[in-house]
Amino acid sequence: ADVDPISIPGYTEQTHGISFNSSGTLGLGTGYFFDNNTIDLYKVNRRTGKLKPQKKIKLGDDESYAAFSHYVYWIDERYAVTATMQFDKTSLTPESTETVIPPSAWLIDAWEGTATQIVSATDDVDGKGIFRSASDLAVVGNKLYFAEEDTIDYDLGEDGYISVFDISDNYRPQFIKRFKPGDELPDGFSVAHSLTPTPDHRFLLVASWHSGYVIKI
Repeated sequence: ADVDPISIPGYTEQTHGISFNSSGTLGLGTGYFFDNNTIDLYKVNRRTGKLKPQKKIKLGDDESYAAFSHYVYWIDERYAVTATMQFDKTSLTPESTETVIPPSAWLIDAWEGTATQIVSATDDVDGKGIFRSASDLAVVGNKLYFAEEDTIDYDLGEDGYISVFDISDNYRPQFIKRFKPGDELPDGFSVAHSLTPTPDHRFLLVASWHSGYVIKI
């Protein structure tokens, strides 16, 4: 009887957390499910915590879109970054959809309510893109980090990587490197799932719930 749930039809059904800008005036919620290609934009009442839906920001359009976002990370008051996990069409994909954009990163302009693809997928472990499904992400200084995991298919926990980009220009990230199991990461490392910067932004902690590691970068 004391619970006051926030339930907003069309917005909160598949939400995987809501991230807020530093002033606490805007929030972004992820569409964490197959073929969900939107990021939910809210205005926030900082006194009551009430969320007021503003817009569903599409990652692409109805014919060609990216889907299954896991997390949103704010760069500043206006801009945030998200990344997606889905590789291809599913049984939920509308017949009108021509293409599901494989794992990619998107810059969200919360003031304009738009999303722009800034990193595309790659099928090469040394490629300059998102190699595995991107779960968490974080910006530390001028570096954008992606936790790349392999949990979207039946080979659960087969491997896991961490990719790093220079984000001096928000719209044009430049690939720096990819941390790999057995190289910079321990043998058997898999499912790089969560990224947490330390308060001083000197270190980044990466957790793998599958292989049991916490890595400090």
